[in-house]
Amino acid sequence: MQIKVLTPQSEEEWDKYLLVNKYAGFLQSFCWAQLLRIAYGFKPVFLEVQNEDNPVAYMLFHEGFSYRRSKKIAYRLLSPLRRFFTKYMVSSGGPVILDESRTEEIFSSLLEWLNKYVKENHVRSIQLTPFSYNESYTDNPSIEKIFGSFGYSSKRWATYLVDLKQDEEKLWYYIKHSARKSLNQVMKMNLMVKKAENYEEYIEKFLLPYNQMEKEFGRAEIPLWYVEKLEDSDLKDKYYHYFYAEMDGNIAGVLGMYVYNGYAGEIMSSTSQYAYDNKIYAQDLLHWEMFKFAKKLGCHTFDLAGVNPNPQTDKERGIKQFKEKWGGEYREYSMYDLDFGGNAFFNTSKKAYQILENALVR
Repeated sequence: MQIKVLTPQSEEEWDKYLLVNKYAGFLQSFCWAQLLRIAYGFKPVFLEVQNEDNPVAYMLFHEGFSYRRSKKIAYRLLSPLRRFFTKYMVSSGGPVILDESRTEEIFSSLLEWLNKYVKENHVRSIQLTPFSYNESYTDNPSIEKIFGSFGYSSKRWATYLVDLKQDEEKLWYYIKHSARKSLNQVMKMNLMVKKAENYEEYIEKFLLPYNQMEKEFGRAEIPLWYVEKLEDSDLKDKYYHYFYAEMDGNIAGVLGMYVYNGYAGEIMSSTSQYAYDNKIYAQDLLHWEMFKFAKKLGCHTFDLAGVNPNPQTDKERGIKQFKEKWGGEYREYSMYDLDFGGNAFFNTSKKAYQILENALVR
């Protein structure tokens, strides 16, 4: 098989290849490539896999590096060193396969090509999460063996996929009793779920409250300057939707969603201390309203995002319990990692760089 590097200049030029496959997800799209490029400076690598000059698969990789949300001058000055010491390749949700009879050959060819690429471009590690929507792929032991033969370690992860093709009555019926109980309770309150309809509303009602909520629980915020970098991208508004739950002038929770090729997936979920203190189940109502909105957009599946199949902490157990109550299909898949390390001189230099960065950027 041959691997061809493509240089698409538009969404139509790349995504037309993906959308012939019903399992193609947003993380292989041109929009996602552009957002990572603008926000983090990642370099997209678009690949076409050919067999006797006929396309059999497409895959999007990103060449990235360690990133911090910092505008300090020291961070900018250290950028060349950071790129050198922390460069990695990452890809999720691919490849998009056109000829399923050649799945194993396609993976072998892609991993062989990737081995050559990382050596030529001094990449230090690879993080790959292949497709999660096609069960015949996610549970294929042959694919696991292929990754193992190339030296990758694997980790199982999981999600819940809610079927939006069923009508609203059945959707309500198949969620667990605990979800219906909390929804019935919160629906009696003066809690309103609204969609941010413009940039100003997104900042005021979604992003700033989200940052405050994350700060309350000691988690990382998203700086305004970071969001402003993406504001000129026409593609993001086509696929992203942001909702907030408001009660008596207080934002109780926020939840975002992307939509692509019939799939909807949640992003940027957070709940306020106000909601916890007053037992306002904002995320329950946000999820329910988002399911209905995704249905109106024509989505057939809602992806509740990743959960640990074997929760190790109370937080992970709580996340898994929350997501399983929505009646979705449980789906496990593998995540693969390969760390190349370096020689003694490189490893010593990297440690020195990390000490320098920590001292200057904090």
